[in-house]
Amino acid sequence: MRKRIACVLTVFFAVALFSASSGASEVEISEKKRELISELFDLMDMKGAVKVVSEVVVETLDRQIRMSLTPALESEDVSEGQKSFLRNVFVPELTKRLSEVVSKIYDENTLLNEVWAPIYDKYFNEEELALLINHYETPIGQKYASVQYGMAKDYATALSVGYQPKVEAVLQQVMQEMFTELEAKMEEYK
Repeated sequence: MRKRIACVLTVFFAVALFSASSGASEVEISEKKRELISELFDLMDMKGAVKVVSEVVVETLDRQIRMSLTPALESEDVSEGQKSFLRNVFVPELTKRLSEVVSKIYDENTLLNEVWAPIYDKYFNEEELALLINHYETPIGQKYASVQYGMAKDYATALSVGYQPKVEAVLQQVMQEMFTELEAKMEEYK
């Protein structure tokens, strides 16, 4: 079981690190366009988005870790004390550490300047950026900027309540099948 948990955690860390580094772009953005993008990001409160992204990543990893530990928590080979430790000490401590790591990986500067700015550069020219800035300076643009992350969390909550349990049940079944297959394959390579 210990090897299984270590393997799962290694995969989660690798995915988190890869996800953070794979979005960075080497695109050169003109100074004028970078200024427009920066102004737009300020009006849109994109720094708030960094916080939301970090929270969502940590919450997702926490759910995946808890789901991956389900076989151990349902196993008769694991004592109630060990199950309690996993649930009440190990997972919260791991989530805390993940939160610290994720906040370093998904830092404001990296997301805004190296990940999101190149995306805005790709999809909007200078004139369009100026129009977006004008929009976000209007009362409705300002209102949208002030509520967009609350709305995004509401969307995520609605999805997690309606769909996440179904997805997690299927993923748990697939993971269990994969672990069973992996254990059988590992026996072949002894």
